[in-house]
Amino acid sequence: MHLFDHEHVHGLKGKELAFLLAASLLVSGAIILASFILSPAGLFLFSLLLLTIGLNTIAYLTPWFGRAWIFLALVSIFTLSLDDMGLIGFSKIAVFLLIGLVFELSFLYLKLHLHSVPLDMIIGSSLAMAALPLSSAFILSARLASTFPDTLKNLILSGFAVGLGASVLVFLLWKEIEHTKPVLRLYFYLRR
Repeated sequence: MHLFDHEHVHGLKGKELAFLLAASLLVSGAIILASFILSPAGLFLFSLLLLTIGLNTIAYLTPWFGRAWIFLALVSIFTLSLDDMGLIGFSKIAVFLLIGLVFELSFLYLKLHLHSVPLDMIIGSSLAMAALPLSSAFILSARLASTFPDTLKNLILSGFAVGLGASVLVFLLWKEIEHTKPVLRLYFYLRR
């Protein structure tokens, strides 16, 4: 399989963009609603959970390169003023695009070497969620991030653990629903 096989890189269709828009609105809306209920630490973990669920669901339904960037860019724009990840504004967009790149590149690399889509997504999501607190800390202040190494390690491990757990749960759920009529309709609708 070539890295830039037509299955992975192609022009974005309107229905694919609409699907990514709907998924990002759903995730963003849930994060915004949770911000009224959860503590900052709880909101951080909940946001990681929803981002991972969204990334994995999109990856199962749309196999093309760039879907994570678009999804995460939209979520970051819709939650631009929400401090769920310790960032607001353009810094948040930059971090979300960076973790989208981590997900896309690790997914493609592992797909070429492991040939196991669930394992590709589980590892890719875990790495992306671990990269989120790391990149957020260094965008805020590299000096400040280096003064609290234990806290940063804990946040990175939390991101990795949430990414791992959510990816495994999505995989188990996907195995149960992937052959149902609604999922198959959506899957083939997005690929036509």
